[in-house]
Amino acid sequence: MFSEWGLTHTTPRVYDAFKKCVQRIPQVFVCQPVACVFDYLGKARVKDMVAYREFLLKTLLQKGVSDTHTNAVMEEVKNTTKLPIK
Repeated sequence: MFSEWGLTHTTPRVYDAFKKCVQRIPQVFVCQPVACVFDYLGKARVKDMVAYREFLLKTLLQKGVSDTHTNAVMEEVKNTTKLPIK
Protein backbone atom coordinates (compact mmCIF):
# COMPACT_ATOMS: atom_id res chain seq x y z
CA MET A 1 0.00 0.00 0.00
CA PHE A 2 1.06 3.53 -0.77
CA SER A 3 -0.45 5.92 1.75
CA GLU A 4 -0.52 9.54 2.78
CA TRP A 5 -0.98 9.99 6.52
CA GLY A 6 -2.16 13.09 8.32
CA LEU A 7 -1.52 13.42 12.04
CA THR A 8 -4.11 14.55 14.57
CA HIS A 9 -1.89 17.43 15.67
CA THR A 10 1.22 18.95 14.16
CA THR A 11 3.40 19.75 17.11
CA PRO A 12 7.05 18.75 17.57
CA ARG A 13 6.04 16.36 20.36
CA VAL A 14 3.45 14.60 18.18
CA TYR A 15 5.89 14.32 15.25
CA ASP A 16 8.59 12.86 17.51
CA ALA A 17 6.20 10.36 19.08
CA PHE A 18 4.92 9.26 15.67
CA LYS A 19 8.45 8.84 14.28
CA LYS A 20 9.47 6.64 17.21
CA CYS A 21 6.30 4.61 16.99
CA VAL A 22 6.31 4.02 13.22
CA GLN A 23 9.88 2.70 13.39
CA ARG A 24 8.55 -0.22 15.45
CA ILE A 25 5.66 -1.12 13.12
CA PRO A 26 6.82 -4.12 11.05
CA GLN A 27 4.34 -3.58 8.18
CA VAL A 28 5.75 -0.11 7.45
CA PHE A 29 8.90 -0.18 5.32
CA VAL A 30 8.95 3.46 4.15
CA CYS A 31 7.84 6.54 6.07
CA GLN A 32 8.85 10.03 4.98
CA PRO A 33 7.67 13.47 6.10
CA VAL A 34 6.37 15.48 3.15
CA ALA A 35 5.40 19.08 2.51
CA CYS A 36 1.86 18.76 1.23
CA VAL A 37 -1.69 18.32 2.53
CA PHE A 38 -0.65 15.22 4.49
CA ASP A 39 2.23 14.94 6.96
CA TYR A 40 3.81 11.65 5.88
CA LEU A 41 4.10 9.40 2.86
CA GLY A 42 4.26 5.76 3.82
CA LYS A 43 4.50 2.31 2.30
CA ALA A 44 3.24 -0.74 4.11
CA ARG A 45 3.11 -4.39 3.12
CA VAL A 46 0.06 -6.38 4.14
CA LYS A 47 -1.43 -9.67 3.01
CA ASP A 48 -4.68 -8.29 1.57
CA MET A 49 -7.30 -5.56 2.01
CA VAL A 50 -8.72 -7.24 5.13
CA ALA A 51 -5.25 -7.12 6.69
CA TYR A 52 -4.86 -3.48 5.59
CA ARG A 53 -8.14 -2.52 7.24
CA GLU A 54 -7.01 -4.15 10.47
CA PHE A 55 -3.58 -2.47 10.20
CA LEU A 56 -5.28 0.88 9.65
CA LEU A 57 -7.82 0.56 12.46
CA LYS A 58 -5.68 -1.17 15.08
CA THR A 59 -2.29 0.37 14.35
CA LEU A 60 -2.15 3.65 12.43
CA LEU A 61 -5.30 5.25 13.81
CA GLN A 62 -4.15 4.33 17.32
CA LYS A 63 -0.79 6.07 16.79
CA GLY A 64 -1.92 9.63 16.06
CA VAL A 65 -2.99 9.35 12.42
CA SER A 66 -6.26 11.17 11.84
CA ASP A 67 -6.77 10.76 8.11
CA THR A 68 -5.31 8.75 5.27
CA HIS A 69 -5.36 8.50 1.51
CA THR A 70 -4.34 5.03 0.36
CA ASN A 71 -3.49 3.58 -3.02
CA ALA A 72 -3.38 -0.18 -3.44
CA VAL A 73 -0.53 -1.34 -5.67
CA MET A 74 -1.83 -3.84 -8.22
CA GLU A 75 1.49 -4.77 -9.80
CA GLU A 76 5.11 -3.77 -9.41
CA VAL A 77 6.40 -2.81 -12.87
CA LYS A 78 9.77 -1.49 -11.68
CA ASN A 79 11.41 -1.16 -8.30
CA THR A 80 15.08 -0.26 -8.18
CA THR A 81 17.45 1.60 -5.92
CA LYS A 82 20.09 2.10 -8.63
CA LEU A 83 20.55 5.67 -9.84
CA PRO A 84 22.31 6.57 -13.09
CA ILE A 85 24.67 9.00 -11.37
CA LYS A 86 28.31 9.04 -12.34
